[in-house]
Amino acid sequence: VLKEFSNSLHVDAFAVLFLSAALYAHFRNRPVSVFIFLAFATLVKVFAAILLLPLIVYEWNKDRKRLVYGLIGYCGLILAFYFPFVKAGLSLFEGLSRFAVDWRVNEGLFGIIRWASRIFISENLDLANQVARISAALIVSILTLGAARWVKREGMSLSVAQAWLFLS
Repeated sequence: VLKEFSNSLHVDAFAVLFLSAALYAHFRNRPVSVFIFLAFATLVKVFAAILLLPLIVYEWNKDRKRLVYGLIGYCGLILAFYFPFVKAGLSLFEGLSRFAVDWRVNEGLFGIIRWASRIFISENLDLANQVARISAALIVSILTLGAARWVKREGMSLSVAQAWLFLS
């Protein structure tokens, strides 16, 4: 694992590092630090941003003042690191949009849905991609809501840390 991260220059390890630090800060009852570490993780890999909502809900029910400070820290850090790129304007995200359109590696369920869409709905690749995107998002949403409903029905309570593990 260390060889892969160090030799190939994968920055994923830093996202994991910052998420681990956020969990540690959560267990030490330091919510503002959790937001800061989550911001760093988000800056490394955007997937970490999905954990912001469970954290907001948790802090909303616990201490709204610290929630506000945490959100200010989170947003401030994100803006501070993106500030040098403001001059690029919207063209900053051209690579991201190109990746979203042409993504083909390890596509799993998305690829199956797109393939079925081209057979049963339309040969048009753009339409098949749209159908696949919407379908995959709906499937993931339904599975997530179903799992949350199951957790609630079973009377379980998820801490932020458990929700992070559950969502990842």
